[in-house]
Amino acid sequence: MLSHNTDKSLVYLSFVVLLAIVVPIIVVPGPASAVIDGIFGFVTSNFSWLFLLAGFGFLVALIVIALSKYGTIRLGGGEPRYSDFAWFAMLFTAGVTAAVIYWSVVEWGYYIDAPPLNIEARSREAKEWALAYGIFHWGPTGWAFYAVLALPFAYMIFVKKQTHCDMQNMCKPVFPNIGNGWGMGLNLLFVVSLLAGVATSLGLGTPLVTQILSDLTGSGSGYVVQLFVIVVITAVFSWSVYSGLDKGIKNLSTIATIMMIILLGYTLIFGPTVFMLEAFSNSLGLVLGNFIEISLWTDVTNSNSKFIHSWTVFYWAWWAVYGPFMGIFIARISQGRTVRSMIFGALGYGTLGAAVCFSIFGGYAMNLELTKVLEMTAVMKQSGDPAAITQVFASLPVGSLVLIFLGVAAVIMLATTFDSASYTLAMISSKDLQPGVDPDRNLRLVWCFAIAILPIGLLLLGGLKPLQTASIVMGLPMLFLLAIGLKSFLNMAK
Repeated sequence: MLSHNTDKSLVYLSFVVLLAIVVPIIVVPGPASAVIDGIFGFVTSNFSWLFLLAGFGFLVALIVIALSKYGTIRLGGGEPRYSDFAWFAMLFTAGVTAAVIYWSVVEWGYYIDAPPLNIEARSREAKEWALAYGIFHWGPTGWAFYAVLALPFAYMIFVKKQTHCDMQNMCKPVFPNIGNGWGMGLNLLFVVSLLAGVATSLGLGTPLVTQILSDLTGSGSGYVVQLFVIVVITAVFSWSVYSGLDKGIKNLSTIATIMMIILLGYTLIFGPTVFMLEAFSNSLGLVLGNFIEISLWTDVTNSNSKFIHSWTVFYWAWWAVYGPFMGIFIARISQGRTVRSMIFGALGYGTLGAAVCFSIFGGYAMNLELTKVLEMTAVMKQSGDPAAITQVFASLPVGSLVLIFLGVAAVIMLATTFDSASYTLAMISSKDLQPGVDPDRNLRLVWCFAIAILPIGLLLLGGLKPLQTASIVMGLPMLFLLAIGLKSFLNMAK
């Protein structure tokens, strides 16, 4: 039973709107996919400049705010509620999930054959930029999309002590007369886009764990195995979110982070150590030395260019869709911190964690290709990314044990994102929530169920890819919501 403190109209309307999107995808998949792909193509082709300018603008604005008088604002009294390590663990695992393992291993394999900046494929420059561009896509601009809404929500929760923090109240400092209709519409946009985003992430993250099981046991990768994996992940994050922020989410995030550090350390020690360290240095140099150019590069004179639309704009839209969720979550865990430490922590810790993953995992995978130990890109094309990833980690000493460790880490990493998402959805759909108090447990479990049942249904009936594309399209209106949030914070903090 949902408590009287639950915004039941938001919960029920969210499911209705989500069904209105999902049902056509399942019933008439061909026409529905064509419409969604058409809208996606229109958005990425005509608004790429807006995504690039917005991402760069948000990053600059956050740095300016952090260094200004606003940076000294303390979010609640006393010392920070969570240690730096616990805060980083919750921030990083919620923000990147197991996707950072997935893409850090294979992303360079796409760039090396279709490089950015009109570089010749497979050239020395292409190989260097292939490692560097992943760090750019997972770097400070992406984390800026996350940190923007942390500002107004942290101020609302810990400074103004507001007990109902949703999108409508977040917009009121800019639009004081915003009506309940607009407010409900903004809340629905947030909830539905997040549900679609995390549901497809769960559905798309499952193949990696399924591939590991298949390699270790010969179980194959059919529907039954994939459903088993989703059920296990759901059980883990449901337990975590039911246990609350301190006992569940924080502890699970800490475990996931420690496992990632162990896996990174093992790969660095037993892999080509010098190559990976040099890849880290070289990639940072390329990104930092060309940051403004690649942040705003549209390849305007090349009408056949697909790199910007397929990668950078796609990534910025994806970060923007997750932006409100991560903003609220970062705000919730930042009690006792200053605005400056929250901003620089999100931008710095997030970027550093991603850069280390891409340099070590990606560097190791690229070295296997360059030394012809494993034809990585050929495996990606012939057998798919999950098979290539498992072969990379299996090539390490005691590869079977590494795969087991990787599988457990991937399950926990996936669960840490979804428990954070369920918790945030419960926060936004609570009418009255005191600072430091967890939302109703039953409400948290309702959102856990919603996140799990959607990918299970789409996995059986088809439609994960169109839903993922539809969720990315929602990144365009999110840009305006993020901009309003930034202005809201400045109005409140004056």
